[in-house]
Amino acid sequence: MRSFMKYLLTIGLFVLTGVGAQAQSSHMQQLQTAGIECIGDVLANVDSFELDADTRAPYLRPALVANWKDEGHTVYAADSTTAGLKLPRFQYRIDDVRIGVRSLGSGSVERTASVSMRYLLTGPDSQILADNLCSREIVDSFDANLAKGLTDARYDETNIEYDGKGWMNRVLEPVIIVGAAVIGTYLFFNLRSKR
Repeated sequence: MRSFMKYLLTIGLFVLTGVGAQAQSSHMQQLQTAGIECIGDVLANVDSFELDADTRAPYLRPALVANWKDEGHTVYAADSTTAGLKLPRFQYRIDDVRIGVRSLGSGSVERTASVSMRYLLTGPDSQILADNLCSREIVDSFDANLAKGLTDARYDETNIEYDGKGWMNRVLEPVIIVGAAVIGTYLFFNLRSKR
């Protein structure tokens, strides 16, 4: 009976671990979430608008548009023929977008997704309704083995270089190398002077 319970417990852990791994958002998805949170509710009082999106980090635009549509906004491309509608115009430019990963030890890493952008909302008659900078960081942690699998080869900022080295390799290895060099130098000159 005990072996059966251990078997069920082991299978349960594998299932939970697998579900957690599949539910982990990719680096690109994390940057999209940071972009949505960065802009926040700037467009809360605008029903329809023209969007002039930055071409840098092109994956942000579809995420933002999907979010705005879910909120009930009607979004037009800035180059469309909406001149007769006299719509507000929302423009954003990305200052910085990046993923950072650092080791937490014991096989886990901490990821920081950062998005900084400038945005400008103008009314139908070109009056400035909002002009601001925003930045958002989202920090989460997960198993180090998942770090490489969350990248997207199309976008450089998601292709982070995580070496997986822990404290022992980052700190202790250089100390040992320097120590060996010092001892070697000492022995070389000390034995040479005794001849």
